[in-house]
Amino acid sequence: MMTQQPTQPCKCKSTALPDGQQRKRASSTPPPDAVQIFSKEGCPYTRALKRKLEHDGQSFVEYDVLKDPEMLQRMLALNGGQRRVPTIVMGEKVIIGFHGS
Repeated sequence: MMTQQPTQPCKCKSTALPDGQQRKRASSTPPPDAVQIFSKEGCPYTRALKRKLEHDGQSFVEYDVLKDPEMLQRMLALNGGQRRVPTIVMGEKVIIGFHGS
């Protein structure tokens, strides 16, 4: 029988918005220090990535490639045509996928 170790609560701020409010569409020009995340709704790897970035205090801009065809084309141009999310842009570096590190 395995016992679970108690986890420490995360000290990062919640990204939930008050009822009735919607997120604004991200601009096509993110802040220079922001990580760009190309994602699709419901992706567990993207959720994990966003939690890590929030925990680390790193700003990011998220683009939903299923809802925004322009961002899908941008993602495909950045990652060599792969339809894999999350595709992450950090400065000049493009990373495909997130595995928790």
